[in-house]
Amino acid sequence: MFFVKNIALALGVILLALGGVFLLDRQITNMSAAIQKNKELSATLTHRSEVLSQIQKEYGEVSAHEQVIRHALLPTDNILEFTEALDSIAAKYALNPTVSFGSPILTPTTINNGKQTIASIDLGITLSTNLFIFLEYLKDIERLPYFMNIDDIAITARGESGWQGESTQVIHATFYTQMDTPLTP
Repeated sequence: MFFVKNIALALGVILLALGGVFLLDRQITNMSAAIQKNKELSATLTHRSEVLSQIQKEYGEVSAHEQVIRHALLPTDNILEFTEALDSIAAKYALNPTVSFGSPILTPTTINNGKQTIASIDLGITLSTNLFIFLEYLKDIERLPYFMNIDDIAITARGESGWQGESTQVIHATFYTQMDTPLTP
């Protein structure tokens, strides 16, 4: 009987130990799963932080140039600043160009949530000079801080010296502006 009591006690202790091991195993498994989930969440948070940092950096780069971009689109009804810039470049080279502007033409592009529309204005510049001065004049025009596209350049040489002498140059370009109120197409 003493033997049976000892075996029963031993079996009870073994069952109790097995139950404790089972509970500890379950807690360890739950803790391991929680640690793994926290690692995944930490990695996700780190990735999101890196993405946010990159977005902030890119926004900083764009916003630094925002004023330049806004200034590049003059209002359609006030392009005086652009014409003054053209006059200044012509004066720099002692040129007297003939400048002509077409009527604004709406483009399918809108900005500022549709409150402003982009318009294109045909621009023609005719002048007479030698090719070397013309190239310098053209470089200065290309440096202007406005949205402009040079569409075509025609050079007509006069006399035996060809382009190195006096010639007539014609520039056809498109100048882009912004309109607060869209025109009727």
